[in-house]
Amino acid sequence: MDLPNKPVSIPESSPIAEKYSSMVALWAKKYVQSLHPPEVGSGSKNVPWLMTQVATKVERSLPFAMARGLSHSENLLTEELHRQGIHPSLIDGWQINEDCRTLFKVLLDALNQGKSPESLSASGTQIFKTIRHRYTREDGRVLGFVSLQIHATSQFLTEHLTSEERRLLAPYQKVIDDHLYIPIYDMLEAAAELEADAPALQAVWHLLPLVSPIARHLVSHVQENFPAHRTYTGLLRDDIVMRSSIRDAEMFQIYLCLSALQNSPDAVCRELFPLCVMLYPRLQVSWELVRSMLIELDRTLEERLSSDHYQVFTRYLDTFHEIFSQAVVA
Repeated sequence: MDLPNKPVSIPESSPIAEKYSSMVALWAKKYVQSLHPPEVGSGSKNVPWLMTQVATKVERSLPFAMARGLSHSENLLTEELHRQGIHPSLIDGWQINEDCRTLFKVLLDALNQGKSPESLSASGTQIFKTIRHRYTREDGRVLGFVSLQIHATSQFLTEHLTSEERRLLAPYQKVIDDHLYIPIYDMLEAAAELEADAPALQAVWHLLPLVSPIARHLVSHVQENFPAHRTYTGLLRDDIVMRSSIRDAEMFQIYLCLSALQNSPDAVCRELFPLCVMLYPRLQVSWELVRSMLIELDRTLEERLSSDHYQVFTRYLDTFHEIFSQAVVA
């Protein structure tokens, strides 16, 4: 597979490259703040051995998990793909499987080399960016099918792991999920185009370290307000649903950042909204739940950001409220 040699085509010594690298580093630091090291009963000296053991089990199970992941995504979304008129040629099963193998090889290499999740987030940039771009450049909805397959594969891989092994693997799985669902690279490239003192860049810079804490707060808020809501996968408080919910709450915030940096809500309207319309009904995520999350996001940003930084996002928060309103999606 041909991969770019650099994340973006800019001179390495230029000020833009320096800003890009700074934003990459800031995003990687998110994992330092939001992910915790595995709890190993006998002490941290056992972590390298445990990482190698998990890598061996994952590699052995991968072909079967990939086959089940493909079947799962086809069963769930094939009818929706037809209903939405997505051209079959855009769903290239061979290429999707190749990309799935590539992503999990990166994960396995990280485990075998003793790399941390934040190191995987930074070192895998080129591969993650290339794969995500492949499925968004013609029709962003295709990313929904691919991401669901890879997410399902990731979950099937954990079935034969112990609880301790699952805890160790979870942060690495989250890195892959984040880099597929979330427009990290579009955000970074948009940031690299702005002057360092641009209000939008300053606002995003202050929001990024808060993205994960805010996402966890939003998920808690939704759990409290919809205690009996059951998605396709389970109740909102179930671990697997909670992890996906946190990722989605982070995804909405990064699309908000991208809109501010691009001075346009185009990415939200072109990519995020169609993706949600395709996935959420099939996954039994109610629009009322989404609207509640967005109201709480607005309130939380106003509370946690300075007035100037909050004002940068208000126009795009209004866009979220409008496109996900009951008048648009019931």
